[in-house]
Parts: sequence; C-alpha cells; structure tokens
Amino acid sequence: STPIITGQTGIHHPLMTDTNNKNLIKISQIALMLLLILEGSKVINLPSYVARESGRDGWLTYVILLAMDAAVLVALLLTVKKNTLRLPMETILSRSVGKPVTKIILALYFAFFTIRILDLCITASDLFSSTLTLQTNWLGFIVPILFYVFFSARKGVRTIARVSDILGLYVILAAVAMTALSLTQADFSELAPVLIDGISPVIESIPKLCFWFADSIFILFLLKDVKPEKNVMRTPLIAFAVGSLIVVLLYVVFFCIFGNLAQHHNGAIAKIAQFNSAFIFKGRLDWLTLIFWTLSVFIKLALMTYCALYAFDALFGIKPEKSPSLPSMLVFSAIMTVLPVLTPMSAFAKNLMASPFAIVPAMIIEYLIPLLMPSFTKKAGEKEIRFG
Repeated sequence: STPIITGQTGIHHPLMTDTNNKNLIKISQIALMLLLILEGSKVINLPSYVARESGRDGWLTYVILLAMDAAVLVALLLTVKKNTLRLPMETILSRSVGKPVTKIILALYFAFFTIRILDLCITASDLFSSTLTLQTNWLGFIVPILFYVFFSARKGVRTIARVSDILGLYVILAAVAMTALSLTQADFSELAPVLIDGISPVIESIPKLCFWFADSIFILFLLKDVKPEKNVMRTPLIAFAVGSLIVVLLYVVFFCIFGNLAQHHNGAIAKIAQFNSAFIFKGRLDWLTLIFWTLSVFIKLALMTYCALYAFDALFGIKPEKSPSLPSMLVFSAIMTVLPVLTPMSAFAKNLMASPFAIVPAMIIEYLIPLLMPSFTKKAGEKEIRFG
C-alpha cells in the first residue's frame, strides 16, 4: 500500500499517534515541572555545601552549573523535537549504542535517581524536624513517602504533570516571597571581593557538585509521552531561566545573611524564611511560605521515583505499560528503608561524589548522554522507519 505522507519524517508510522491525544504531556507542563523541581532541592542543604566548597563565590558555581544544565535542556528539547515517532528512551539508546551498553546506562540512571531520592528524603526529614518540630524515626518517615511516590508512579507521569499545574503557582510565589522578604536582612558586601582566591576553587568544586544538577534529564523518561508541538524550546527555556534566577538569588541571600558561617547552616530555605517575620502587620509569613514551598519537594520525589522505577523496569525488559512493576517497587523499597538504617546517610552522596569513580559515571549520564541524544534519536528514527 502507498505510505501516507505526514510529520517531519514524511512517512506515516504506527507510532505516529494523534497529536491531539489528551493523554500526552504538553510542553508547557514539562516547563512547569522543570521550574518546580529546580526549587525542590537546591535550596535545602546544597547551599551550605556549595558555601563550603566555593565560599563567597558559590553563586558563580551555581551560575556555571546552571549554564551547563541549560545546554543539557536544549539538547533534550531537540531530542523531543526530533522524536516524531515518540520512541521511548531505551529504544533510542539500544538502536544507537547497542543493548549491552543501554543496560549499563539504565542501571546507572536507576542508581543515580535512587541516591538522589535518598539524599532528598534525608534532607527533607531533617528540615521537617527542625522547622515543624516533627520527631520520628526513619521508618516512620519513609513508609508514608513510599506509599505516596508509588501511588503517584502508578497513576503515571501525566498525573504528576496535572498536579504541577495545580500547585505550581503557589510554590513559585512562596519561593519568590521568601527571597524578596529577606533582601533587607542581607549584607551584600559579604560577596566581595569576588574570586579573591582565583577561579580554581570554583572550577574544582563543579565535579563534586554536578550530582545535584542536570534536573532536566527527567525528560528522557517522558519521550514516549510528550505531545509533539511546533515550538518546544521557548516555554521550557523561559521556565528554566526563571527557576535558575530564583535558585541563585536564594543562595545569594542565604550567604549574605550568614556570611562565612553559611557553610555550617543546613536547611537554607528554612533559615531564609525566618527572616520574613517583620513585614505583614508584624506577623510571620515563614510558616506559610515554607509549607507552600515544601510542595515542590513532594513533586520532585514523585517525578524522580517515576524515573527510577522506569529505569529499573526498562533494564529488565518489563514493558512500559506494566511499569512501575512490583519487582521494581520492592527493590526500591528495600533500598530506601534498609540502607539508611544500616549506614549513616547524612553525607553519603557528598562522600560518594568526592570519588572519581562516581564523578565520571555521573558526568556521563547527566551530560554526555543527553547531549548525544538528538543524534541518537535521528539515527533510531531512521532505523524504525526503514526496518520497523
């Protein structure tokens, strides 16, 4: 039969489904999720770690790492644009680098997201304990979190996107309010002199800190679910720019409030929020802004868990429609509940990223793979059309 001409490829293909399908994720939803997860973890304990590694020039470290993230985001958006067949990530990789290498990459992504989730849960637990006077053991904290993230993953990433639609404005306003209402307490002279020790401390800190960046790689796991649109660049890049600006400003305010002692203050977002107290009728806003901001943490946990379980299932050949599978949830639960009980986890990720054995794989999956994905996608699409 004669092929039907359609799409950028010029050929009709069974995977080219109706672009008006309401079950697909819009680019605007990806942009909003990206904006929210940027706020979701970079302003808890990371600012004190950045201050310890880069001192008063930590803001420059943030800027460089976020600029690297912008390059990753552009590459991933190009991937979405080229992926007119909506091929899943594992198919694109296997047709570009082979199945054995793809399995290694998927295993690394599972480990990466699992460690990121563990680190975020631990820092969130510490934050809740210090700000909401919530005292509980690890199992009492993580079991409800597991129920929540598994429920979200089972509902699918489209549900997470819709929740982001509903809560996004409140989270953004909370982050902006905490920054703006603390500006008068900040001593910006703490930032001077700039680069007094040269650029070396900033550059040397980047490999150690990159693990907590490249948040946009979640887009890799949504490739089969993204609605094809003409302009995929503008909205996500604007969202990324806004989110990056808020993150950098929060770090600047944090450091300018605490100066050289910033490296000793974990829970930066709560510490900044404490300086919101003298504005509205001499009442306190910190409890309200902090609670709204906390929503971004839960959205980020749900999204990263979806990616971790997806990577696990793809690694063992479980079909996407059956993901997340029971085995993936059992393995993930075991890691999340047992590992923190057996070994101190408060500095696990930091100690891990001090080793080149962890830095190199992290750089590969956070930066190299996403930057290569546009060419991989083009190659996989051509093979799909040619051989099916």
